[in-house]
Amino acid sequence: QWWAELLAADPPRGAILVTNDRDEMMPLWYAQQVEGIRADLVGVFPGLLSGEEWAHVGAVLDQALATGRPAALIKPMPGIEVKVRLGAPDAVGLTPVDGPAVVRAPQQPENVAIGADLRLVGYDAAPRDLAPGETVQVDLQWQPLRRTPVNLTSFVHLQTLDGVRVAQSDHLLGGVFYPTSLWEPGETL
Repeated sequence: QWWAELLAADPPRGAILVTNDRDEMMPLWYAQQVEGIRADLVGVFPGLLSGEEWAHVGAVLDQALATGRPAALIKPMPGIEVKVRLGAPDAVGLTPVDGPAVVRAPQQPENVAIGADLRLVGYDAAPRDLAPGETVQVDLQWQPLRRTPVNLTSFVHLQTLDGVRVAQSDHLLGGVFYPTSLWEPGETL
């Protein structure tokens, strides 16, 4: 039923539809091969083909974006936005993948090694000057220096000039869908 609704929402012609679970893609293939519906769509997931370029959802997204065709996630994948820039999901949850998450150098370069595995390239913060009650958004840019077998977390603390913490944000980097154990050396996330 869900796939019938997704296909009825008319995904872009020639789109590459991405998930992290092959079982979620099988109904599309059935619709295409048995019922002759939307043969123009391509459904992909990790492990579809052999090789590192298909090893995990981040690599699959790289393959999809490299084609130049429209790409979309078929379900929410919290954390994947460290890897790719996402558009707004449609009514059935199909979420456009608009390109890589990082498209420019950070406003505030840092170049801080975090152990032997990771480097903080820098950050963006907006607005730069805050008034009481305003919200600030802080985006960190990371580069893995090597593959790490563990999933790392980050924290950002906002303090007043006299050191009083007024806000904090602690996260598993990349969430469950693109954690640091999947990050590739040389990426900027």
